[in-house]
Amino acid sequence: MVLSKDAVSTNMHTYRVTKETCVVDDTNSGYYNMIMEKSSIPSGTHYDNIGKGLTNGTTYATIYIEHNGDGFSSQNVVRNKGSAIGVRGQYIALKPNYGDVDISASDMRDLLSRLDASKSPMIEIKTK
Repeated sequence: MVLSKDAVSTNMHTYRVTKETCVVDDTNSGYYNMIMEKSSIPSGTHYDNIGKGLTNGTTYATIYIEHNGDGFSSQNVVRNKGSAIGVRGQYIALKPNYGDVDISASDMRDLLSRLDASKSPMIEIKTK
């Protein structure tokens, strides 16, 4: 699934975010790994505000990697198996981060133009 503030040219499923779109990364929450609007997240629950970068001009789009749930329900989510990760198309200079894979916004546009949800694309990340 592709997360973006604006429409993107792709054959992937897309989700339009707001500046308040978050992913709950609190392993003690029943909403763990769910994409939600900040106003719907219970008080005291830890979250990552993923919509901020997608609405402030730093990130073009993010491919949400469904490695621990689909992002919209708690079904099949395993606590402590890992929070949401993604491939982010950045307008800003690429730098190390805590788990996402950053590419340039222009590379993201090219990648999205090639992906097709009906072909069940997969992302394989290898380490040496």
